[in-house]
Amino acid sequence: IAARLWSLVAAPDLLQRSCLVLMGSEGRLEQILKTDQDNGLIVADGCDELGLVEAAGRFTEGMIACGFPACPGDVMLRNPAWTKPLAAWKDSIRDWLISPSEQALMDVAIFYDGSAVAGDETLLARAKDFLLEQVAGNQAFCARFARAIDSFETPLGILGNLIVGKGEHKDEIDIKKGGVFPIVHGIRALALERGLRETGTIARLRRLTEAGLFDKAQASQIGDAFAALLGLRLQARIERMRL
Repeated sequence: IAARLWSLVAAPDLLQRSCLVLMGSEGRLEQILKTDQDNGLIVADGCDELGLVEAAGRFTEGMIACGFPACPGDVMLRNPAWTKPLAAWKDSIRDWLISPSEQALMDVAIFYDGSAVAGDETLLARAKDFLLEQVAGNQAFCARFARAIDSFETPLGILGNLIVGKGEHKDEIDIKKGGVFPIVHGIRALALERGLRETGTIARLRRLTEAGLFDKAQASQIGDAFAALLGLRLQARIERMRL
């Protein structure tokens, strides 16, 4: 849908000299139902940017019309921070690593999960190569990036009982924050540290296992847990849609 929509709103020259990138769960190919948008555009340096702002805005509105809500964090083409030339992307990447604020760490995670869906895929490859080159050997950044795994508490009590929500979320558990995110980000942090170019969690887990970070039994358990959590989350969302 995103690739087709971009081909309808962008001029031919912009289509050929840019790369449409889907990020987040879409970029990892782990999204089944429609969720908030996470997308960006890498434009070739020196490309005539006439009409870029208008095309980016039309793309974002078109995605909303197709049922993909606007991203609360504004990670969308209509935001100039996520639509810019390759050189500007490299500047942003450098800034993220030099000043790794909470937002910068989130931006790195979002971008690292990106997958090209239309246009010149080499633009994304070059931007990611730059990211991996800058991260290589930067243990301080990698450690800080990995610490985000503790952003949300695991919903388990002292005796192993599940801790459920209260109020409007009474008797509910946030599976994404309490289970999916720790696996996704833990694997993502290890993959980034080792310069892996895979985007999917399972693909990254497989490469990390080949590198000896996990034995086959551990990898199997992590993969099974991840699949089970995604299944539970999907089931819950389907049930909510039926209400």
